[in-house]
Amino acid sequence: MLVKELRQGMRSRLFVISFLLLQGAMIFVAIIGLSTSAKQGETSAMTALFWTILGAPLAVIMPMSGLSAVGNERKANTLELIFLTRLTARRILTGKWLALVAQTVLLVCAVLPYAVLRYFLGGVNLGAELTIVALLLLGSALLSGLAVGFSPQSSRLTRSLLAVGIFIGLQFFSRFIFQFGFVGGPVSSRASMNWGTYLSLAWIGLLGLLLMLEFGASKIAPTAENHATSRRLIGLIVLGGVAIFGSRDLFSSPLWVCSLLLLGPICIGALCEPPPFVPSIYRPFARFGGWGKLAGRFLYPGWPSGVFFTLVALAVMFAVGYYHSRAAVAGEWIIWAGVAVAGALYFPAALIRVFLPRSQRPFFVYVGIQATLALLVALGAILAASNGVDFRFALAMIPTCGLLLAGSQVLEDGNILRVLIGTGLITAASFCFLLFKMREPWRKIRTLEKAAAALPSASTIDGAERATTK
Repeated sequence: MLVKELRQGMRSRLFVISFLLLQGAMIFVAIIGLSTSAKQGETSAMTALFWTILGAPLAVIMPMSGLSAVGNERKANTLELIFLTRLTARRILTGKWLALVAQTVLLVCAVLPYAVLRYFLGGVNLGAELTIVALLLLGSALLSGLAVGFSPQSSRLTRSLLAVGIFIGLQFFSRFIFQFGFVGGPVSSRASMNWGTYLSLAWIGLLGLLLMLEFGASKIAPTAENHATSRRLIGLIVLGGVAIFGSRDLFSSPLWVCSLLLLGPICIGALCEPPPFVPSIYRPFARFGGWGKLAGRFLYPGWPSGVFFTLVALAVMFAVGYYHSRAAVAGEWIIWAGVAVAGALYFPAALIRVFLPRSQRPFFVYVGIQATLALLVALGAILAASNGVDFRFALAMIPTCGLLLAGSQVLEDGNILRVLIGTGLITAASFCFLLFKMREPWRKIRTLEKAAAALPSASTIDGAERATTK
């Protein structure tokens, strides 16, 4: 897959045009830089132009080309032929991503002579600039992984909107990191962000990349391939990192913020996905007996096990957050925050089970419910400011609305206990309803576990096929 994609990618018009334009622009910058340096003029403008020309293909052009990684295969009707080669969906997406990264590395290598030329012009720290080039390459690889992960989306408009949203979100997030530093106060020098911060961001970036590749692979994989368990294992690794490496200033660390950004989609996806009733999916768990089935109660694909997985994730995050904030925040506020977050996750999932249990796109319904609740909060704020009718206190009982109203006058110290009771009742009712609705799916899953235990292992099947071939 890597060789195939690399051959096709290097022959594509996008890569050839990008390569030629980059070389032409770099030659222009080099000529202007040499002329300016000979006249002993200011070269800061050339420096800005150099990084702009280099950053455009690395941060925009090459990652955006990954949005068509799977779409081109579907357009050419070659995706089914690739699956006939016994390549899994995970290997297909990984090969496409590696090919895109290899093309980006080739562009970077073509620019290195110009970076060395700027060093001989003077006033340039070569080591710092090579470090920036390496960081740009890593960022491009991460953005390319996000684009390849979103490429299986059927609608081109959806892929483009998701890509724009991610790009804007990364811009705001990076600005927040470098402006406020996560280390107490604005960043005034490069020393403000220590190596622990860089390592935390690199670790979360790697897990985010793996998560997006798994997400893309699940969109093109057949039903018999299990990618939900891999996503949840990534979530458990994130939880382990927060529990082990969480510092005392947990809420001001990038590890905590990025962990929430990863765990949120994992938990929402676990609560929305329908359970696949295919015996082969349960075979890897059933062969370990009772312990494997116990682990499957949290790792099986489908929303019934997703309810328990989300409960574990919430318990770990609440325990870590309570341990690091109990001295600075009142206990009832910490409990309310934990209950509200749990309700914000479970309440929309319960509504889906009530009104749209057979929805083909439960994730979009889930997001629509959350958007509707956010609009209700905005409407309440407008009415309170204009007509004096304030029903935001009633809205605060709804978990999602209560989180959006956090910090406002609605949630004062005198009201927090009453809001906590209302939020707790809605959260408990949502959780109990989900437990009630999962009885029938678990009955089918237990039947499939018995059937999976009788299935032959993959090694036995491969051995039989080899013997037949001989």
